[in-house]
Amino acid sequence: MDSKIKFGIIGCSRIAKRSTIPAIIKSEFAEIEIIGSRSLDKAKTFSNEFNSQKFGTYEDVISDDSVDAVYISTPIGTHEEWAIKLHQQESIFFVRNPLQHHLNLQKK
Repeated sequence: MDSKIKFGIIGCSRIAKRSTIPAIIKSEFAEIEIIGSRSLDKAKTFSNEFNSQKFGTYEDVISDDSVDAVYISTPIGTHEEWAIKLHQQESIFFVRNPLQHHLNLQKK
């Protein structure tokens, strides 16, 4: 593989911090490109902790052309909103919790 999959992270959750981001960093096939949060201070703190050069808002992450895939780790009530936005952009994304809990999303 010539290049790594560049992940954007939206949401600075405990699961992202303890599990997902460390797994991406350990992978030989992936790397963190940008971390986004509702709070720029929190995004910056996470970025510093995981040696990511880029941070911003959720919108910054989903509009970053260098991102190959987005991991959604936002509060569960916002998963649908971000999944729809990413789907409309034809982006690859992963959600922290199964989307089957959002039955309306499956119909959209």
